[in-house]
Amino acid sequence: MPTITKKKVPALRFPAFEGEWIKKRIGDYYKNLKTGMTPYRGTEGYFKGEIPWITSGELNYNIVCTTKEYITKKAVIETNLKIYPPLTFFIAITGLEAPGTRGKCALNGVFATTNQSCMAFESVPELETLFLFFWYIKYGTSLYFKFAQGTKQQSFNNSIVEKFVLIHPSLPEQQKIAAFLSAIDTRIQQLTRKKALLEQYKKGVMQQIFSQQIRFKNEQGRDFPEWEEKRLGEVGKVVMGQSPDSASYNDKGNGIYLIQGNADLSCNKTAPRVWTTQPTKQCEVGDIILSVRAPVGAVALSIHSACLGRGVAGIKTHRFCETEFIFQWLLWFEPKWVRLEQGSTFTAINGKDIQTLKVYLPSLPEQQKIASFLSALDVKIDQMGQQLVRMQAFKKGLLQQLFV
Repeated sequence: MPTITKKKVPALRFPAFEGEWIKKRIGDYYKNLKTGMTPYRGTEGYFKGEIPWITSGELNYNIVCTTKEYITKKAVIETNLKIYPPLTFFIAITGLEAPGTRGKCALNGVFATTNQSCMAFESVPELETLFLFFWYIKYGTSLYFKFAQGTKQQSFNNSIVEKFVLIHPSLPEQQKIAAFLSAIDTRIQQLTRKKALLEQYKKGVMQQIFSQQIRFKNEQGRDFPEWEEKRLGEVGKVVMGQSPDSASYNDKGNGIYLIQGNADLSCNKTAPRVWTTQPTKQCEVGDIILSVRAPVGAVALSIHSACLGRGVAGIKTHRFCETEFIFQWLLWFEPKWVRLEQGSTFTAINGKDIQTLKVYLPSLPEQQKIASFLSALDVKIDQMGQQLVRMQAFKKGLLQQLFV
């Protein structure tokens, strides 16, 4: 029976390009790959200079990475460091295991030097650097864990990297692929920035609202009544969780969901992972869930009828309270729980801490206006997050189809 040879062509290809891709080794294009070094920190006048000094910590699969440290011209000259031009490709040849720096990559945005944890790939005529960057994003992690050497802290060296097999098209097709994927990355970066700015805006508005620097008006344009001081236990029923017998846990869907702690909360919604057939304390859809163990204060709205484990508490607001208002208030208060945490190793808050927590409560109509305003911002943030996830998935699919 004849042997079937798979052609070296991608599943998805731009029009006007044809023929098989070329199979070569990295060493065919890059000889004697080099890393940088760390100038001796004890030498006066080496650091706090003007030349960017890139370390593996700055490599995060970004097209243009920034740097936290700068060295001086004196350090570069006396230690014989090389300064690399913009759009040099760097990979982290050593570092911590995932999710650390090991195996990550980036392009520099300015003239910069680097340390011994990074290997530099300068531009060569036959390869588009951005093509190499996206190729490495697709294959780099598997290459790292396949070829990295060492026991405690694995690493690459130039002889290993030079043996990497690279299958690539002609330079014009490389440039076409790189430009297309760069446009996708630009869109991802734009969405990321917009989402971060919207989150920052909401955070600032919450601070002004809950400190009463901003006040809403009623339908006639008049002021609402002054806010009243309450205790959290007065505005809602607090139910401290109690873990059921672990023998009742299952992943088969038997019984009801179990919310054990912060790990079962995601994007301020409940996201339980297991069920229990012996429920103890329970919550209903719409209740507020509060993490009472490290990290204390994480908050979510329950979208499940579930059993409450001992890592959380449930809050069911009374009729004179708008649940969404209390939820948003707890989101704002989340960083402040640290002053109530107890214990040195495993921080936690108890039922009394929650019950007696001081809350300033506006009238119900003003609560509803505040809740409506802030939840509308949440919807926009969520929509932007969904767009970002879709774009990232789109890019991932393209990487699978545009490379061999």
